[in-house]
Amino acid sequence: MKALFFDSISSDIHPVTQKIVERTKIFSLVTHYETDIYRVAVLREKFGIDGQRCKSAIAYRQKDKMKSLCEINEVNIPKFQKYNVHKEVSEEIKAKFNFPLVVKPVDGLGSASTWIVESSEELLDVLNKCSEEFLVEEYIDGDLFHVDGIVSNEELIFVNASKYFGTTLNYLEDLPVGSYVLDQESEDAKRLITFATKVLKSLPNTQSYVFHCELFMKNDGEIVFGEIASRPPGALVPQVLNHVYGFNINQVHILQQVGKVYEKNEFSIKVNKVSAWLTFPPKAGRLRCLQEEIPEQYCVEEIYRNYNIGEIYSSGDSVGSYVLGVVLVSYSEAVLLNNCKLLSDWFNDNFIFENKKIK
Repeated sequence: MKALFFDSISSDIHPVTQKIVERTKIFSLVTHYETDIYRVAVLREKFGIDGQRCKSAIAYRQKDKMKSLCEINEVNIPKFQKYNVHKEVSEEIKAKFNFPLVVKPVDGLGSASTWIVESSEELLDVLNKCSEEFLVEEYIDGDLFHVDGIVSNEELIFVNASKYFGTTLNYLEDLPVGSYVLDQESEDAKRLITFATKVLKSLPNTQSYVFHCELFMKNDGEIVFGEIASRPPGALVPQVLNHVYGFNINQVHILQQVGKVYEKNEFSIKVNKVSAWLTFPPKAGRLRCLQEEIPEQYCVEEIYRNYNIGEIYSSGDSVGSYVLGVVLVSYSEAVLLNNCKLLSDWFNDNFIFENKKIK
C-alpha cells in the first residue's frame, strides 16, 4: 500500500485526486489540519471513502452552524449572529449586543483574528480588519475550560477536562497561554464532561473521531458553550495528555482515519500525575536573555524554544505564536500551579524585549 502526502489541500486538488483515483484504489484520506477537514470530507464523499462526511465536517468547522445546532438541542450558548463584512452592520451589531462583545472569523482557529471589543470606536476598527463572513458573540465573563476526547464506533471511550490559565486570548496582553488537567473526579470536571457530551449529541454523527471542546463557566457555576472541533487539541495539550494518560492523541487521530478501531480499555482512566503547559508569546522589541536555562525545581519535562537572541519581535498574533513553550509535571495540583506561577515570573525576569529605537 502506497501513501501520498500533500502539505495542504487547495481548491485545485480535486482534479489531481480524480486522476489518482482512476489509476489506483484509495482506501483512506487523512488530514491533521483543521483547515483541510472539510476539503477532505468532500473528497471522501465524492470517491466513497470511509471517514467524516461534509455535514459533520461543516458542523465542527463553521462556528455559526455548530452553535445553531446546539441551540436546537437546548445547549446553553452565547447570543451570536453571523455578518458579512461587505455590508454596513455596525449599527445593527450595537443594537443587538452590549459591550464588551467578541468578533471572530466564522471558521477561525488558534484564536487568530479574534477580538474583544469594548466600544463603538473599537468596533469600527475591528470591522475594517475582518474578512468575508464573521461572527459576533456575547462576551461571557467566566473561566475557560477545554474538554478533549475520543469517540470510537460512536462510543465516547476517553474524555478529559482541563482548565485554562485565563483565556486563549492571553497573548493579546503579552501573558502566557496554557492549561492544566483537572481532577477528573471533581464536580467541575464531571459537569463539564456532561455538558460536552450533550454538545456531541447535538452535532451530526461521525463514527470515530477525536474532539476539542471549549466551555465557559461563570462565577455562579453556569456553563456556556464556546466552540468545538473534530480534531486533537492544539498547542502543547497532546503532550500534557501523554504525560498523564500515556498515549498520543495526535497518533490516535491519524490511525482512526486509516481504519483503526480503539476500545475503551486501551486508555488509562486513572490519573496518577498532574500536568500543565504554558507558552510565552513574544513582546515588541529586541530579545535579550539574562538566563536561558530553566531551574530544575519547576519540574519542567519538555521545553520548546522558538526564539533567537537579538532578534526583533512584534507581539504575538495567535495561540501558536510563542517564543518559549513548556510542559510541567507533578504529583500535586497545588505544587503544579505554584510552579507555573514561579515559571511565569522567571520568564518575565529573564526574557527581556528591549523596545528601543534600533539604529
